[in-house]
Amino acid sequence: MADDQLTELFADGTAPERDTAFAQRVDARIASARRDLRLLAFAIRTLVILTLAAAMLVTVRLLEPTLQQIAENSPQFMGVPVPLILVALAVGFAVRAMRFVRLRLR
Repeated sequence: MADDQLTELFADGTAPERDTAFAQRVDARIASARRDLRLLAFAIRTLVILTLAAAMLVTVRLLEPTLQQIAENSPQFMGVPVPLILVALAVGFAVRAMRFVRLRLR
């Protein structure tokens, strides 16, 4: 091959942005890295949720006698202890507030 032909070949056909096989490999690696990061983020969120659930379970088990005594001695509203109603309302308002704040931050 002549120098002109080699120069033309390298200038036109072998640039990485023009090589479709190279571009597909790069796209596949980027997609794989993004998928791995999404999976890692999901695993971390799951681990945090499970850790909080385990901590809550241990706390409730430790405080069960005290909570039972509070529930027995507290006034009731329609057969349900008032502290239980207040806790349920507080949790509901907290979840709603977190959703509202998250929407406002975006």
